[in-house]
Amino acid sequence: MTRALLLATALAAAAALPAKAQLGTGTSCSVSAVPMQFAPYAPFSGLPAESATTVTVTCSGLVNLLVSYEIRLGPGGSGSIAARTLGEEGGDDALSYQIYSNSSRTMVWGDGVQGSAISGSLFLQLVATSRVHTVYGRIPESQLVNTGDYSDELVMTVIY
Repeated sequence: MTRALLLATALAAAAALPAKAQLGTGTSCSVSAVPMQFAPYAPFSGLPAESATTVTVTCSGLVNLLVSYEIRLGPGGSGSIAARTLGEEGGDDALSYQIYSNSSRTMVWGDGVQGSAISGSLFLQLVATSRVHTVYGRIPESQLVNTGDYSDELVMTVIY
């Protein structure tokens, strides 16, 4: 079963969005993401802006049932996983950025074809079981853009 969830990457705060699906009688899963927020970008600092956030998968249901899942992330407004951009709100500028599935920021989080998907499994019990994944963001240094707020919305697809 496939469900989509928006993960907003922005300088402004936003609420986490849940998605729910039925795996079978008595079994359900939900996914939530804390929106990623970058500190104000300083193009002349010579340093990238970095951030991290969490994605949580929670399932409950039948005892002794192992549920595997994969979380895929779309390209956002740029239309390209390899070249994601944060768009200027009310303007035409864009900041290049990327989302990674590892802390060293070498594995681009994508759809499994472009970039890697995040995968895992949960052993279901009668009480809810969760797994938290940390994801990492980076805005490369030395991008000359207008002062303002920049954001992007990404579709996160969870397959389980």
